Amino acid sequence: MKKKTSIFLSTTLSRLLVYLLISLVFSSCLSLKKGYIPANHTQPELNESELLKQKMLLFNDTKNITNTIRNKKANGGQLYGNEINSLFENLHSHLETDALLQYKIETDLDDGVIDSLPSVISLYTSAINYNRLFGANKYLYKTINRGDISLGIPKKLLIKSKRFARIPKLRKQVESQTSIINKLLVQTPDKCHRRKNCIYQTGNFMSSIFGNTVGFFHGKREDQNHNIQLLQGALQPFDIVLSKSRTHLTDKFIPGYFGHSAIWIGNLEQLQKLGLDNSIQVINNKEQLNNEACMLESLRNNTHLNKLETFADGEDYLILRHKNLDKTNMKSIISSLRHIGKKYDFNFNVESPDKLFCTELIFYAYDFVPWKAKKKFNRYTLNPDDIVKQALDNPAFEVALWINNGIVSTNEKQRLIELVTKK
Repeated sequence: MKKKTSIFLSTTLSRLLVYLLISLVFSSCLSLKKGYIPANHTQPELNESELLKQKMLLFNDTKNITNTIRNKKANGGQLYGNEINSLFENLHSHLETDALLQYKIETDLDDGVIDSLPSVISLYTSAINYNRLFGANKYLYKTINRGDISLGIPKKLLIKSKRFARIPKLRKQVESQTSIINKLLVQTPDKCHRRKNCIYQTGNFMSSIFGNTVGFFHGKREDQNHNIQLLQGALQPFDIVLSKSRTHLTDKFIPGYFGHSAIWIGNLEQLQKLGLDNSIQVINNKEQLNNEACMLESLRNNTHLNKLETFADGEDYLILRHKNLDKTNMKSIISSLRHIGKKYDFNFNVESPDKLFCTELIFYAYDFVPWKAKKKFNRYTLNPDDIVKQALDNPAFEVALWINNGIVSTNEKQRLIELVTKK
């Protein structure tokens, strides 16, 4: 009995020492001066009171967004692109404000005195609120912690902000001035989330090995000049383009008829005529758009713009066009240029924008269309045929062109329905 007690105490003591060591390491990494988000040093003129008001308004929006998402996920429902976009755009605005407040604190700490206590309190309460609003929901916690490079949301944000709020010196200083209490820090099941995230990332890794290997095997390419000419004559800005490449080995593994999808953003001249060339996303990609690299697509290497000649490596092509796009819709599609550089999503999960696959790009770009995804392996996914079927059922879309083995096909709708519904 004494031996068992000794072993138990020894094990407990070892675990305690490890915990203390980890705490010391993280305490050294996180501090009031470093924070959970890098400071924004580009805007030295700050109006602290305006920033604090902005934070309050943002959190009102955050509550509405998270309530909608939590209710949907509680009932096993699928989220739409605009809901996920709203979630991440709202969080992006939060972090922009946090970065300015962090700059204010860093500046104050240069002389060793904190003059901006409201900024400190705001960052502290923000860290608590992020975990209170996002940490208690499994979907929100996992998805936000994966990050989003297109909106400057770092990986493990909620983990970092939670540790920030638990810095003893910070808590003591802030809580002496406010009525904030410890119970606001949600006890998220970190171990469970870490284990499931490990499984998720392992699945993505194994799938990427298979996908990248299969992707190397292409059959003999036919002369594409004829198809390219047909596509060039028909394409308009914001068209959804689908393709089928029978000579690609990947075509044998993709469910359904069509194997790939992309968006023709439009060249610089076309965007200028629409008065959309002043968008920051267009300006950032001006050189490529001016050189006719206008096909936005998510491929195995990443999401990027390609020329039509590079995209057109198949035999069949379908152009779907939304007939009722207004300026707001067009700007929403153009904003999808921010996804350039994202890695390929080999988990094929449309509800997690940290990585993208081809139809997931359309899911977020056309976020004003309620695309219905299918639940497979405990996640929602969307394949190219799903896009076609739903577009054909939506009166806002039309078939602008269908090329079948180099021939412009007529009676498109009925034949297409038969192809994409074929089991």
